Amino acid sequence: MSTRSFPPTPDDPDELLLDLMPDEEEDERLEIVVTERGTEWSDSTEPDLPEDDESLLTTTLDLPGDERVARFLGQADRRTGAGGDVALLSDLDRSGLAAFGRSWPQLATAARREIAGRLAAASEERYDMQFARIFLHLLGDGDAVVRQYAVAGLADEQVDGIVERLVRLTEADSSTDVRAAAAAALSGYADLAAAGEDIGIDADELGDLLETIVVDEDEPLALRRSALETWAVFGSRGAEGFSSSVPEAIAEMYNSGDTASQASALIAMGRTLDPVWMPFVERDLASDDVELRLAAVVSAGQLADTVLVEPVTGLASDEDDEVRLAAVVSLGQIGGPGALRVLRGLAADPERTDQDAVNEAIEEATLAAEGL
Repeated sequence: MSTRSFPPTPDDPDELLLDLMPDEEEDERLEIVVTERGTEWSDSTEPDLPEDDESLLTTTLDLPGDERVARFLGQADRRTGAGGDVALLSDLDRSGLAAFGRSWPQLATAARREIAGRLAAASEERYDMQFARIFLHLLGDGDAVVRQYAVAGLADEQVDGIVERLVRLTEADSSTDVRAAAAAALSGYADLAAAGEDIGIDADELGDLLETIVVDEDEPLALRRSALETWAVFGSRGAEGFSSSVPEAIAEMYNSGDTASQASALIAMGRTLDPVWMPFVERDLASDDVELRLAAVVSAGQLADTVLVEPVTGLASDEDDEVRLAAVVSLGQIGGPGALRVLRGLAADPERTDQDAVNEAIEEATLAAEGL
C-alpha cells in the first residue's frame, strides 16, 4: 500500500487535557499478529502450513484450475481441513473458481475455517501466491470466522470493488468481529484516500462512515476502536476528507478507562502524523502494560520524530517479543543517524534472533537518509 505524504498540522495540546486511566478489557477479535516468530493468530487454533507449501512444481501450477481444486480437495480432510497444499489454489482461473465455489459449501465448518486460515497465513508469508479471488468468494461464507480470514487476506490487495465490499461489511455484517476486522482492513485504503488517491469511493464518504461508528456509543466498543484507528488518518490537516473531530475522538478513547481503548487511541495518535501527541506516546513507551508499550512503539514509528529514538531503543530489548520487533521496525521508520547507529549495533549482536527484521530496518532507514 502507498504511504501518506500530506503534512500534519498540530493542534493546541492544552485543549486535550488527557489523563492516563488504565484498565483491562478482553477483545476476542481474530487478528493476524506478525512477530519475530512468524505469523500468528489471536485465537487458539493457529493454522499450520504444510512444509510442502514452500515449493510447488511449476508444472503443477500450470494445470487447469478445476484440476488443481480437485487435487487439493482430494488431499484435504473434508471434516477438519487438514492436509492439502494450499499453493494449488493460488491464482485460480475461471474454471478453478467455479469448481471451488461448487465444492466449498460441501465442506464442514471446521474444514472451511482451517483452510481459510491457511490461505490467509500463506498470503502473508508467500508473496508469490495469489488468493484474492478466493477471498472475495469467502466474504460471502455463512461462518463469521471464515469471513474474518477472508477480510485479513484482502487487507492489502488491489482488487476492483474491494473497498466497497469492505465498507458494506463494516456497515452491516451480522458479526461484530467481522465488522471490526473490515474496519481495520480499510486502514491502508484510508491512507490512499487521505493522500488523494482514487480507491473507488470518495474520501469524505469513507471518513463519514468511520466517524459515525466511532461516535456512536451504541456500537460495540471493539468496532469503535478499529474504526478510530482507521479514521485517524483523516485527522491530519491537508488530508483529503480532513476532519477536525479526530483529536476529540482520540482524547475520549484515550480517557475511556480501559487499556484496549487506550491502546487504540495510541495507534490513532501515530496515524494522524501530528506531533501534538508526542508526550502521550513517549509516556506510554515506558508503560508497565505490554499492550500499551506495543501500541506506543508502533505509534512512535508513525510519528517518526528522532526525539523518540532513545526511548524506542530501550524497547528493542523488551521482554516481549512483539514489542522488541515493533521497536526495530519503528527505528527503521524514524531513521536518522541515531537510529542507524542503534540498528547497526543490534545487527552486530549475535544473540538476537530477529536479524532479518533488523536488516530490513537498516535498509529502510538508509533509504530515507539518502532521500529515496
